[in-house]
Amino acid sequence: MAEQPGPGAVRAPGEWVADHGLLLVTSSRLRRQVERVKPEPRRPAGHDPRRPSPPPDHPTAATGLDYVPELLDRARSRSVAEGLPIELEQGDAEALPYPDGSFDAVLSVVGVMFAPNQERAAAELARVCRPNGRIALASWTPDGFIGELFRTVGRHVPPPTGLRPPVEWGSEARLRELLGRSVSVLTSTPREFVFRFAGPADFVDFFQVNYGPTVTAFAGLGDDARAALYADMVELARRHDSSTNATLRIRAGYLETMAIR
Repeated sequence: MAEQPGPGAVRAPGEWVADHGLLLVTSSRLRRQVERVKPEPRRPAGHDPRRPSPPPDHPTAATGLDYVPELLDRARSRSVAEGLPIELEQGDAEALPYPDGSFDAVLSVVGVMFAPNQERAAAELARVCRPNGRIALASWTPDGFIGELFRTVGRHVPPPTGLRPPVEWGSEARLRELLGRSVSVLTSTPREFVFRFAGPADFVDFFQVNYGPTVTAFAGLGDDARAALYADMVELARRHDSSTNATLRIRAGYLETMAIR
């Protein structure tokens, strides 16, 4: 999401059902951080600083953008249920349909990291954020559970040639390469999200039909290859299980980043 003077906000593509809990937790925290640094309302000439500030000359507005129509439909249903007005539109994180400097803040939670061209997507985040605005991101890390999941899937379904791994967005060094020239400050905080399932097989069953990268991987394999990938994912879940009972508890690392344009 992003907040701006007038209609609009930006959320990049790539958010999947399996990330729903992370989206709720991290989006709320990033939004609170952004709200603490929103620009002061403009004061009229001669305004007495001892008097209360005038109300903002525009309401805070938000727009969501994604390239997957089904996710936009789900977002519309959620916005109605939550009573939160938001403009939603289909689009591409590598070619955001907004003028330069449109937004006070631009947020993406495990979204923009899935754009194929990382440099172009990062440039678009910076382009649509106003000077002194905020760019807030949450991205899975290369050495965390999701990073290992991607490597496990990649042994069965090699990733497209020439594309850099999405989890590079979870590296502060890579983020500085992508955004460093466009921002004045960039700070990152390692965090963890906990996946909970009844057991390893339940985890794989859920990811097989709900998480975009694994949905695509399973769909492109024959029966024997699907069974092999399934078994490897079950074993991966078992290795990362930190539960003390018969259920599954997996700690997945991600990087939370705040940058000032």
